[in-house]
Formats: sequence, structure tokens, C-alpha cells
Amino acid sequence: MRADTIKGPKITLLNLETDELFEVPIRPDALTEQVEVGYSRGQIIGLTHQPLQYVNTGNRKLPSIAFNVDQHFAGEDEDIMQLRHFLMAATVEEDGAGGPARITFVWPGVITFTGVITNLSVTHERFGDEGGVTGYTATVSVEEWVPTRRTAGLYRRGVH
Repeated sequence: MRADTIKGPKITLLNLETDELFEVPIRPDALTEQVEVGYSRGQIIGLTHQPLQYVNTGNRKLPSIAFNVDQHFAGEDEDIMQLRHFLMAATVEEDGAGGPARITFVWPGVITFTGVITNLSVTHERFGDEGGVTGYTATVSVEEWVPTRRTAGLYRRGVH
């Protein structure tokens, strides 16, 4: 879909290493947030259950964001591969950076999330008469990068 025809806020991706900003021309149909909470299981002989002791809360994850890109909706003049190129570049190290860049994912009114891409899958689904790709799905998994400790109070106040 053409970026200028999407109604409402658009998703933007910001590469924090290069300051490259990419406005995603489409929105996914769904967005899943995932958090794992770790507990140590106590072993007490004769007890009918295992007492749980909190260990930690894992990083939040956006486990599978699917972007369906189609030349038909984008228009003939648009390079639909730009999203793929941006995402692929974020999976490898910039010169001397020490690892892939952190990405800030902003969907106004829904979520702001800074993390690293942990998985990227691109399925090329449609091809033109000349052999080029005319449609694909880029599915990306992102794990949150948290520089400071989080508390329940921050989440209650809506801090992302």
C-alpha cells in the first residue's frame, strides 16, 4: 500500500547506529508482545507442590511482526525492496560497531520499542514477467534492549 494513502499514524523504524529513519509503507495486521517471567522451583521433600521464587523478568519481545509488501499496492515507481534492505542491514554489524544496530520501532498510539532484530525471514511470494519480485512478506522478531531496571510502576504509568 502506498505510504501516502495509509490513514492514521504510520510505523517508523529508526536505526540507532546510523540514524537512518524508515517510514514503513504498510501496517501489520497484528502485533504480539511477549514477556517471559523466570522462577526457581523449590524442592521440598513431602510437599504437594513446588514453591516458586521469582528470579527475573525477561526482555519483552515482539516475536513475529509480518509486513506484507505488494508492488500492486505500492505503485510501479516505488522500490518495494527498501523495507527488506533496511531490515537486512539491521541484522549485521556496522563497521566497528560491535554488533547489529538497535532499532526503535514506533507505532504511534500502540507501542514504542527499542530492541535488536533476533530473527528475520523474507518470503518472496510473487514475481513479475521479467523475473523481479512483486510481492513478499518480511517477518521480523525483535527483542527489547533495556539499559535500566524496570519496575511495575513504570508499566502502570504506560512507560514503554
